[in-house]
Amino acid sequence: MELLSLGWRDVDVQRQVITLHKTKNGERRVLPITGHAWDLLQYHALHRRTDTELLFPRQRELNKPMCIREAWESTVKRAGIADVSDHGV
Repeated sequence: MELLSLGWRDVDVQRQVITLHKTKNGERRVLPITGHAWDLLQYHALHRRTDTELLFPRQRELNKPMCIREAWESTVKRAGIADVSDHGV
């Protein structure tokens, strides 16, 4: 959820870092983004939606972060996994 809640204001292009303001333990963290992850983020920035500040908005509710719970549950079911944690999903 920390990553899904990111806004474009949390991306520092000059320093190649993202700032997580809402972490599980309540502490702010700054994380470096390098390599392929940085390339993907730059591509995403070029093709981003301009009607929301979120990096990963929901399709119909642009002010809310993308929800991956349904995709997670579907994947676990198809894989036939019984006791898997959905911590953080």
